[in-house]
This record gives sequence, C-alpha cells and structure tokens, in this order.
Amino acid sequence: MKSIISSSVFLCIILNMQISKGQDAQLIASHNSKTKTNTPSRSITVKKIRNYDYLKRNAQNERSLEIDRLQQEAANFNLSSLAIYNQSEKSKYNVVIRSPYSTLYIKYDPLGNIISSAEQYKNLKVPLKLSQIIARKYPGWGFEKSTYSVKYRNGKPLKGKYNIRLRKGGKYKSVQFNVL
Repeated sequence: MKSIISSSVFLCIILNMQISKGQDAQLIASHNSKTKTNTPSRSITVKKIRNYDYLKRNAQNERSLEIDRLQQEAANFNLSSLAIYNQSEKSKYNVVIRSPYSTLYIKYDPLGNIISSAEQYKNLKVPLKLSQIIARKYPGWGFEKSTYSVKYRNGKPLKGKYNIRLRKGGKYKSVQFNVL
C-alpha cells in the first residue's frame, strides 16, 4: 500500500444545498423562470458529489467547523494529481491529513473513493447536548481535555466516541461517551 502525507489545510466554503429525493449521490441545481423572456432558458446541471456517503454519514451528528473542514479535504482529495498515482493499478492509497489538533487516516480505492477512515480530533468544543449531559451527571466538574474519535467504513454505520477528562479542584476523572 502507498502512503501519502498531506500537511496542507484549506478553508472550505460550505454551501447550503438541497438534495432531491432519490438523488442521494447527486447535487441537482436548476433555474426555472415562470415569466417568458427572450433569453434562452438554463438547463439542469447535474454534478456528482465525490465521496457523498462519507460526508452524509458524518453530517448526521453535531460537530465543529474544524471537523467539517478536514472531512471536506478528505472527501475532495485528488489522488490523480500525485506522481505515484496509477488508476489501472489495483492498489489502495493511505493518506494522512494532519492539522495541529487533528489527524485523519484515510484509505482510498484507485478511483479516489473513500474506503475507510480513522479520525481523531483533540480539544475541540464538546457538542452542547453532550456538555449538558456531562454537567448533570458530574456537577461541579469542568472540562480539562477532550478527544473525539470516529471510524468510517463504506456501507457500515459510523462509530464515534468522546473521551473527556474532567477536573474538580485537584481531582481528575476520565469519561467516555459513544455518540453514534
């Protein structure tokens, strides 16, 4: 297996999009005008969303912008731009995407589709609902550190877990919560 390390992190503009029923893997954009004009009408544009299953499954839970940004980078990663890439070769490509507090291990097939991922995000803001549960269960304890881990396998449910270190005075406690 080939390994590639990507240290670049870029900003993504997240568009609000509406996916029509039955078109889970395609983005459909159209323009309909009810008034008659002399200008030609616009046709429907269909664009395949790369690694849509990966993005859709990950979008089902509350998460931070850092997670969104890195998962977008993983979904849009272009294997064909690499010198070692060979589409006719039936090898899988392991890619590591890193940022200061996050690491994503992504496995791609030769066409650039995500087969699996193991992701870890450190010290990100814990989702509000989970924070409320922790506050009720551990009154007086504050958040010291958090780690969110998620595993994706194409066609299988996500597995996500928060490991949180709590602090109360000089005492520490570690707790885990499965979130998916």
